[in-house]
Amino acid sequence: MTAFFVHANLNWTLGPLRYVIATPVFHRWHHTSPSEGGNANFAPLFSAWDVLFGTFYMPAGKIPDHYGVDDPMFPQGFLGQLVYPFRHLFDFGARPDEIISPPPAP
Repeated sequence: MTAFFVHANLNWTLGPLRYVIATPVFHRWHHTSPSEGGNANFAPLFSAWDVLFGTFYMPAGKIPDHYGVDDPMFPQGFLGQLVYPFRHLFDFGARPDEIISPPPAP
């Protein structure tokens, strides 16, 4: 039920409870590009964890313009999308030092 809630197409922030419970807007910011504020909001249920660890990002009165995976090679099929985060494991030409994760958003 939590996954359905945070992925709902609703602009709910729950007011001050946004610092305690993950909301659809909170989770939407998680799916933005790192330059827009992504790489934050990791909590699946309690956003208080992100507040505690400094990874909470949800500007007041603003929702992201664009979110999702911005990769033209992103697979359309279910199985391909499940494997996508692990694609570097199947790229035998990639070296471990070429696999880079951006730093957390400020």
